[in-house]
Amino acid sequence: FDEQARIDRAPEEIIKLTADKPLEFPPGTKFAYDNSGYIILGLIIEKVSGQSYADYLHAHIFGPLGMTHTGYDVSTDILPHRASGYQHQNDVVKNAAFLSMTLPYAAGSLYSNVDDLLTWDQALYAAKPLNAASLKAMFTDYGHAYGFGYSIETQFGHREWAHDGGINGFATEIERYPDDHLTVIVLANFQDAPSNKIADELAGAYFGVAPPQAISLAPDVLDQYVGVYQIGEVASVRIGRDGDHLSVELSGQPQSPIYASDQRTFFSRIVNAQFTFDAPASGKAPGFILHQGGVDQTARRINEADASRLDEAMAVRVQEPLLSTAQRPVVKVDPHVLDGYVGAYRMTPSMVLTVTRDGDKLFAQATGQPLVELFALSDRQFFLTVADIQMTFQPDASGKATAVVVHQHGADTSAPRIGS
Repeated sequence: FDEQARIDRAPEEIIKLTADKPLEFPPGTKFAYDNSGYIILGLIIEKVSGQSYADYLHAHIFGPLGMTHTGYDVSTDILPHRASGYQHQNDVVKNAAFLSMTLPYAAGSLYSNVDDLLTWDQALYAAKPLNAASLKAMFTDYGHAYGFGYSIETQFGHREWAHDGGINGFATEIERYPDDHLTVIVLANFQDAPSNKIADELAGAYFGVAPPQAISLAPDVLDQYVGVYQIGEVASVRIGRDGDHLSVELSGQPQSPIYASDQRTFFSRIVNAQFTFDAPASGKAPGFILHQGGVDQTARRINEADASRLDEAMAVRVQEPLLSTAQRPVVKVDPHVLDGYVGAYRMTPSMVLTVTRDGDKLFAQATGQPLVELFALSDRQFFLTVADIQMTFQPDASGKATAVVVHQHGADTSAPRIGS
């Protein structure tokens, strides 16, 4: 992939890479984020307008709005004040891997700054350069919490239209709260920056929702929440006490601390997640609600026997239990094969899985998560030792993966490759 990432491609060439692949589902029946749709839209603009995508944007959007620090990025051009991108690899900060900006094309090859993005944002309130009908279509939820280029959600009790961005060396987030005329823009030239979390906290500060502050609870209060809970179909959550705070472990993943913000509510300092425990009955909380990513999931307390059955069911669902490399037959994979898997994959609109290679080892890092090593079960199947997760890459005839399927918590998530 590192070699392919340096090759300039025309939009038609990018589309040909997947044009002969079967559809994941009939159009209109489901929703899955991918860059390919935006690439096709960019080419449609060129065919209809008779202009290049870059020229069309400048003539119809950037120029009329006075966005003088925004344009289509050309890797070879000298761009004044261009920010360098960085990434984290093996606990070392490095320059981001090179990527020809012809490859993201209409899905992510623009450069800008905060001032210009705010200009664009404010123009939308005045129905510029789009008309009212187009704006309404853009910010309508079509049943998947997603409109045309924006996620449609509610945050802090306020309507929120938002989207993130991720590319080699950069992580971004824009959040619009239309009823409050509030816009939050975060641009980071570090690939692992928690841009979404930063934007959320800035918006929270505006709305008077301060980041949670840890308080001390007596050990006997914390002990009311300790135990095993079931969340979802076959996932277990173990809550433990570690001194003056609790720890949470989800289906074999590493323990992480959570801290009390009030008598029954706890929060994570690593990800945007809150746990609200039910009022204890007979000295023990019967369950809790996990608030994360705008979704609430209910968990109920179970006993150790039920937890063991869940763990066994989970092992069956993912085909193998969580094992160390000594317990699993790890195979060696040719580095040239691994190169076909290197790249970025879209898990959700707000999460990108970045796969890199260092020598004969493959690594993966999800947005806001630490870098982890992947161990090969075969040329295509890999597993983690720090969490009960497997990944199956789906290479095309050339050996380049078009997607990766992540097996976790008894569910399979297909993440398409971003770009080429």
